[in-house]
Amino acid sequence: MKIWQWLSHIPPAQKSLIIKEEDFGKDPSISYILSYMESSSLSRASGVENITRELLREIEDTDKWAIKSIVHEALGRIFFEKGLYAAALYQFEEALKNLKKAFKKEGRTVDDEALAKIYAWIGLCSLKTNEFRKAVDAFSESIKILKKRNPNIPILGELHALYADALSFVSPNEALEEFELAHELLLRNPSPIFISNAMKLFAALVFRKHFEEAASILSDLAYKALSSMKGMNIGIYESFQKVMRNTYLKALRIVEAGRPIVIEKLLLGAEAIKGLYFLFRSFLKPALSFREIESINTTILAAVKLGNIKLYESLMNKKEYLDRLRDFTGLSSFRLRMVNQDAFARNLEALRTKYKDVLVISLTKLLKSREYLFISHAFFHKEFDLVTKVFIDDSFLELRHEEPNVISKELAHIIPIRLLEQFSKIDKNWLVILSLDGSLHEIPWELIPTNTAKESFLALRCPVTRVVSLQQIITWSFNYPKKHGNIALMELPPDRDDENRLVRSMLRRIGYRVYSNIRDGFNMLTTESIGVLYYGREPIRTLDDQPIIKLGNLILMIHDIERLDLLGRLAILNIDNGVEIVEDNIGYHSLPIAFNMAGFESVIATLAEIDYKSKLLLPKIIFGFQNPKDIGYRLYMLRKILYNADNPVWYRYVLYGSPLTVI
Repeated sequence: MKIWQWLSHIPPAQKSLIIKEEDFGKDPSISYILSYMESSSLSRASGVENITRELLREIEDTDKWAIKSIVHEALGRIFFEKGLYAAALYQFEEALKNLKKAFKKEGRTVDDEALAKIYAWIGLCSLKTNEFRKAVDAFSESIKILKKRNPNIPILGELHALYADALSFVSPNEALEEFELAHELLLRNPSPIFISNAMKLFAALVFRKHFEEAASILSDLAYKALSSMKGMNIGIYESFQKVMRNTYLKALRIVEAGRPIVIEKLLLGAEAIKGLYFLFRSFLKPALSFREIESINTTILAAVKLGNIKLYESLMNKKEYLDRLRDFTGLSSFRLRMVNQDAFARNLEALRTKYKDVLVISLTKLLKSREYLFISHAFFHKEFDLVTKVFIDDSFLELRHEEPNVISKELAHIIPIRLLEQFSKIDKNWLVILSLDGSLHEIPWELIPTNTAKESFLALRCPVTRVVSLQQIITWSFNYPKKHGNIALMELPPDRDDENRLVRSMLRRIGYRVYSNIRDGFNMLTTESIGVLYYGREPIRTLDDQPIIKLGNLILMIHDIERLDLLGRLAILNIDNGVEIVEDNIGYHSLPIAFNMAGFESVIATLAEIDYKSKLLLPKIIFGFQNPKDIGYRLYMLRKILYNADNPVWYRYVLYGSPLTVI
């Protein structure tokens, strides 16, 4: 049971008192209020406030304590939703006072679950108004009542987490014990609060120098992240951002780890937190119709073409408002239900058995400018394990325009020397996963030097893939080799006819049904599983430099792509500068990351400009193998072929997502 569902539940004893006082359902306004109260969606209900105020005036001088209590409770919830927390607190205190009178009037016990619920509301409002002692007392009473009635009720974990929040402002040492207790309880019944509680507990332990114990907490989070996300929306995600900045990132900056097992736990947990937005967008998608996207984006595109800044900004503000409205009220967890809750552990084990070793290089942006936490971990070769801080200047973003040798020498200044010395041990049977943060996606990390003459760059020694976080492997399919849908979608401009004919013929040769530049049929085709999407139209740029692409009759911005459910295997974005990052107040976005979130397991994108001749080479090599080699190996071979042919773009094609996709 999640906290909002519980707060919206009207216990039987409370409901029976209300029914008795309203004379068996003769007052429709009370039924209307009860219906509003039992809705677990925190969304404002029009008309409820006026009805509750009117009813309160009618019964103010009566002894209908139970009805007065539910009316005050309804007003409290309305004010809470509006952000009027002081007003809400007063209403919940009145609700508590009247409900106690109602129970005493009937001669019933005053430790009912209904009282525990109102105490919890008082605690929440007190936290919001910085009345921390009152919050401590309220949550304590709520927990005491529930434990007495049912010590195994699932909601206790969330209440202990909130109690710990309040205690942290009053008695930090007691708060640590409560965070630990909440963590143990939430492990059994995960919810979104489990994630924020784990971050706070991690920080508390780090500040006390208990690094190994702190890493274990994050490891728990790594394996429970997926099962904790049901009931999450954009508001909860934004509250996580506050916890990240205020506690988690501050602790991450001073964390220390030496033993390999501790480094592994720290890595898995840090990657789980870094991947929250990716998982949120990948699974908990709002109900967004193609028609809605097409309508507003067509108008935005017109404003872009006209160069009308005022109209463009107005439309973008409207779109942002609509998007946030959907994110709060229209979220569906249908895709989340399709994924095994043990997917992370299962898929991590599959990666370990597929390769000789898997090396993860993780970079997490800290609070200070240019400062990143660098974690490297190889599951079987412990000499690769390392935790340190590195500094990366914004000028590194321009590296993609330099020669490979120049880029490699510059990257050698970022990668710790102790790790660089180990890269010569890597061979083609390894997999390197680069987990990048923010604008770091625009840097050619595939050119990390390996201290060897023949294969002097990392991407020439083994398959390399990029991820937003290691948690992304939850979305990968490891039933290898796997027969997949044989539909291929192509989107190319008329002036690239040679490429159109080439890609079409090669896809048909390996058994795909190819649809090129489709229009109205796009909606129908996306209900099937797509084998390959080949995209070659250069994006149109908005007035604030965001890319807009066209898929069939759809005009899509990056945020729209993230919200789609395309369930594809491989997307190839054969365009210039395909990994360019767009940042906003939620996080960072790019086209390949968006297609990963939309449902494509693997995405090939570009780091910089690619000449047309080289663009024609990509499909020849990617689709040219007769044996069912995975996409990671195909791209690895592409790089080697282009490198041996002295083609300067050999490193500019990069892989996002699963390296094991078979086409």
